Amino acid sequence: MFRFVFFSSIFLLIYAAAHGQQAKDSLPKKWLLTGYAETYLVLSKGEKNNAKLATFLYNHNRIKTPQINQAFVGADYTGENFRMQIAVQTGTYVTDNYAEEPAALRPLLKCFAGIPLNKEKNSWLEGGIFPSYIGFESTIGFENKTVTRSLLAENSPYYMTGLRLSHPMGKKLSMTWYLLTGWQRIIPQKGNSLPSLGWQWTWRPDNSSTWNWSVFAGSAHPDNQRKWRFFQNLYWQFSRNKWSYTAGIDVGLEQQSPRSSHYNGWWSPVLIASYNWSEQWKTAIRLENYSDPQQIIAYAASGLPVVCNGFSVNVDWIPTPALLCRAEWRALRGSNRIFQHATSTTNEINYLTLSLAYRLNKLL
Repeated sequence: MFRFVFFSSIFLLIYAAAHGQQAKDSLPKKWLLTGYAETYLVLSKGEKNNAKLATFLYNHNRIKTPQINQAFVGADYTGENFRMQIAVQTGTYVTDNYAEEPAALRPLLKCFAGIPLNKEKNSWLEGGIFPSYIGFESTIGFENKTVTRSLLAENSPYYMTGLRLSHPMGKKLSMTWYLLTGWQRIIPQKGNSLPSLGWQWTWRPDNSSTWNWSVFAGSAHPDNQRKWRFFQNLYWQFSRNKWSYTAGIDVGLEQQSPRSSHYNGWWSPVLIASYNWSEQWKTAIRLENYSDPQQIIAYAASGLPVVCNGFSVNVDWIPTPALLCRAEWRALRGSNRIFQHATSTTNEINYLTLSLAYRLNKLL
């Protein structure tokens, strides 16, 4: 029943937007064609070609074989009374992170449409598949300070499906509310009759800093096994002169059993500092930790709890605004054997990631 009502609501929203567009906005206002591709090569001593670094890493995770992490093409439209975005994708990230979705829907990176709710057109109701509102990292290399994605980003949603309502609460504060199909799901889970809820609070006190608090509440289990999950991501970003800093933390709780008052938890803090040597050269360092002792989110092939620390340093070269060349050395060390190819004595992997990303934006 929830699935029928939910997707009917999205269909009606898109129909209403298109109908209003024909009546009030017959001429196109703005089209943006987008393209993106990121290739990578991971080098790690003594490991097999095309092997995976770990089951809980979804980006840049194949070893010693050139790969496409993600490539997509898309079109964005913005009119007076209607906006929409659609993009289709491919790559090893898609293969790994969309493995549980229906095969026909895996290529959909985003597909949503929306209508304004006020005359100022700063409050919008939208429905469809969105990039996730959780966290400060995405799959697009140009949007991230580091080459590889942080452990907290790899083990929280990269995409969400549902309805969202966005509205500014002043010049410095904005709020967005979500009604979702679940925790990173396109199709609602079979047997789960309840939607999930979420919100995003963003405050920009000045031009140099941003505070963001994102929350998710729902269940990743069918009704007869329902265990409530509560999750929040908080991050702060600050830039001054050539330096910029990001501090973030994920904290999650899930019931140990249905209707239980006891919860299992996981958490992940991260700190990133970056420096712009010039317009073409940048570097960043990262310290991070991930702890999921009950394996609620992250799973190791060995079946052991995912608890580890990480450090990375990268150098970026940007010869043109459309091209990004990057190199990153990263070390991850687990409290037990959670990496496929770590040595039994150290439970540690060290690897170099080389990345080349290209983007194209064409305004029509």
